[in-house]
Amino acid sequence: MEFRAGSPADAEAIAALIASFQSELTDDPSGAGAERYLASVSVQAEREYLASERYRYLLAYSDSQLAGFIAIRDGSHLFHLFVERSHQACGS
Repeated sequence: MEFRAGSPADAEAIAALIASFQSELTDDPSGAGAERYLASVSVQAEREYLASERYRYLLAYSDSQLAGFIAIRDGSHLFHLFVERSHQACGS
């Protein structure tokens, strides 16, 4: 497992990981009714967060694939925490 800070270049991988949980994060698996939320986790939105000094991302990679990440806003607010399903419940 490799860890590194996130950058705007990571926006696509981050947005894709978040999107993989859409059916669990929205009332309607299609995303209907959650358009505002979905826009807030789009590639463009993630790119803007990653470019902002208000947000800090720490990414975990396994075999060159994004395994998960955490994002903190303003140094004190947990903004995102996502772990790819195959890497969940693997800790000791």
